[in-house]
Amino acid sequence: MKASKLAILQLDKQLNRVRPITDLTPPLYGWIKTIRSALGMTAQQLAKRMGVTQARASAIERGEMENSLTLKTLKEAATALNCQLVYFLIPEKSLEDMVTEQSIKFVKNSTKSVVHSMSLEDQSVKNEDSEAFLSMRAEEAFPKNSNKIWDFE
Repeated sequence: MKASKLAILQLDKQLNRVRPITDLTPPLYGWIKTIRSALGMTAQQLAKRMGVTQARASAIERGEMENSLTLKTLKEAATALNCQLVYFLIPEKSLEDMVTEQSIKFVKNSTKSVVHSMSLEDQSVKNEDSEAFLSMRAEEAFPKNSNKIWDFE
């Protein structure tokens, strides 16, 4: 197995462990304000712990709800609340599936002219044979063209 394919499988395994948290809905007023309130901490106390003004602490809480905070600021707020910021990008499907689908697009695009010529010469391949061919070629295409497969949408 190629190193890049192994790396994809290992990363998929890690991501599958955290995938269930994507069902977790953020609190209505954001994590910062919700946790601060649950702790019985005032906005003024949070501001002091962060080394900012109360107005800035309130702006940070609003910024979280508006998705306009930087990761740095979010981490500072988490630290002030004795929390840990955990940051993930969770793909909508497995990385392996994404690479396979993209490799098939790459193969389809790169063999388009050949398929067209064959159909003009009445030598077109049956649909089920075509799918098997595409899958086989996609397996071969990824290691050789791993960065080129993303040139096609």
